[in-house]
Amino acid sequence: MAAPQNSGEPLKLKLDGKGLQPETVVAAAVRGAYVKPTHEANQRVEDAFKILVKAAAEGQTIYGLTSRVGAHRKLHVTDDIEMFTPNGALTAEAEHYLEKFNVALLHAHAAGVGPNMPNEIVRAILILRLNSALTGGSGMSPAMAQSYIDFTNADILPVIPGRGTLGEADISLLSYVEPPRVSRRVNHS
Repeated sequence: MAAPQNSGEPLKLKLDGKGLQPETVVAAAVRGAYVKPTHEANQRVEDAFKILVKAAAEGQTIYGLTSRVGAHRKLHVTDDIEMFTPNGALTAEAEHYLEKFNVALLHAHAAGVGPNMPNEIVRAILILRLNSALTGGSGMSPAMAQSYIDFTNADILPVIPGRGTLGEADISLLSYVEPPRVSRRVNHS
């Protein structure tokens, strides 16, 4: 990780999915950040997503990809479209459908209230979510990881209310965190 250079410049961070120190997160949250994942971290994200899609194409139920979520987790996302190509990749129609499904899911859980979190907290959340995804354990798509990178580097931040809902506190707040490509509620620092 880079040490702070001068307080007026965003902190340059090389993210590897591990080794991110609290003081580095604080400095990046305050100053802004330019993040760049290591090649190995990007490869882990890509490999993990391929494994996830391959398992789904082979008929395994994948929570939130081939099944619905929560109380409806035993239901298929859809039986109306062909989800996979013969070589096991998601079809364009499936990608479009899943994008709409996920946006609707995020909007359905966006039940936060209260004053918005400060930009410094939101920056820290984005950086930590990205770094966590770079371990390869989340199944996040490479395109979503790139969205986190692009929005963090451009300092385009989602608006996140300060309080969630009883019983779903983290779910409702995290629904605001996904990069603003799925939301129109953004702060431009």
